[in-house]
Amino acid sequence: MWRHRPVTTSAAAAGVVVALALGGCTAAAEPADSKVSPTEPAATVTLLEPRPEYEAVGPGTYVMKPIGANADYKPRAVIEVTSDAFSQNGVFLTAGGETTFRGVGLWTIAEVAVEPCSDNTRFVYPGPTVADLADAFAMQPLTNASSPVQVSLDGYDGLYMEISVPTDLDLNDCFNSQFATYRADDGGLRWHQGPGQVDRLWILDVEGNRLVFDTSYMPDTSPEEIAELTQIAESITFTTPAS
Repeated sequence: MWRHRPVTTSAAAAGVVVALALGGCTAAAEPADSKVSPTEPAATVTLLEPRPEYEAVGPGTYVMKPIGANADYKPRAVIEVTSDAFSQNGVFLTAGGETTFRGVGLWTIAEVAVEPCSDNTRFVYPGPTVADLADAFAMQPLTNASSPVQVSLDGYDGLYMEISVPTDLDLNDCFNSQFATYRADDGGLRWHQGPGQVDRLWILDVEGNRLVFDTSYMPDTSPEEIAELTQIAESITFTTPAS
């Protein structure tokens, strides 16, 4: 499934809930003319932590740690989920079945596979910038990369592009039966679920950190389900937790 290898982080306690305000960890004072009742409870978000098994995720606000980042890595993404379709798989969100699978993840990408199918054990460093990574995907064989376009999420600029698995590919023809496109800073591997899968990549510079928000879907995913992935991406705000 959507997974990041090799991760050995132990499971954290379920449902770690923290109070967050936009852009920080403490609530700002309400303006004098605010129509919000002063007794209204503060908004809460749930921190997604690695878990040993899938766990259902309902509508709500969630904080995603970047996949592959070390414990001291600060920027995190706050996202809004509006349906009960998703489950938590580690620090990923996933939904759907074999032909309707969707995945959501925030990555630190260190290297790109030389060739995702037959040569997916060799990786190259693309360079440090957003454009470097987009160029590496554009030149990667078999991934049918779209042309990068400028994009902004939560005021942070970057590039948006799509990569996809060939529709006629048999994964059994690939080394280890895996189609793998990139790996994270800790060596965790992004391998894909099947032919025709599309990964939509928002490659961003967040306070000098290159982060990639990846939403993926399979060919039988409905337009409404794809729109929900877009909504999740567009809901992003970034936060830097206090030490």
